[in-house]
Amino acid sequence: KKLKAPDLFIPPRRTGPPYDAEQPQATQSEIRAKETAGKPDRVLDILKALDKRTAQCATQSLNPDEP
Repeated sequence: KKLKAPDLFIPPRRTGPPYDAEQPQATQSEIRAKETAGKPDRVLDILKALDKRTAQCATQSLNPDEP
């Protein structure tokens, strides 16, 4: 598929490096930390909570036998 000129000017949806499935989750957290730098602490608290939930979900899906 050839890219038309307008396609080259569409900004990427994600900020930071493109998502790589083999990247450790910590890298995504670091990217999010950079994105939220300078935002109110409340936003950071929410994102930290979301990160914890995401980590819990990830470990549960990796170890389905554990409760």
